[in-house]
Amino acid sequence: MTGLLTHLVTAYGAAQIEHDLAMAFGNEFNIQDVTPFALADHCVRCGIDRKFFARELKVLCALAVQVTQDLSADPVYTPDERAFIHDLAKAVRERASLLSAMAVHIGRFKDSDLI
Repeated sequence: MTGLLTHLVTAYGAAQIEHDLAMAFGNEFNIQDVTPFALADHCVRCGIDRKFFARELKVLCALAVQVTQDLSADPVYTPDERAFIHDLAKAVRERASLLSAMAVHIGRFKDSDLI
């Protein structure tokens, strides 16, 4: 699990990397533009139960925060790398916080308003 989340952290945390997604959430291909509506729309289009998605999103966000905290404390990193890891972990925590807060809103849309 740590390996997978490490790759996700690397891909989405670095400010100098473009964050265009290969697959959209709703109509959003940029992670910064994803909204609760876009997540709900994504669920409907993909046939994913929105309550399940919201619950799993919150779990994944909590795991991402924990893994970044663990990585930040890992003694394997040099002092120069620690600064980068610190910034990366901060970005992941911020994104996880936003996505986790969005999760409660995913089920509030009417199915007829989606797609």
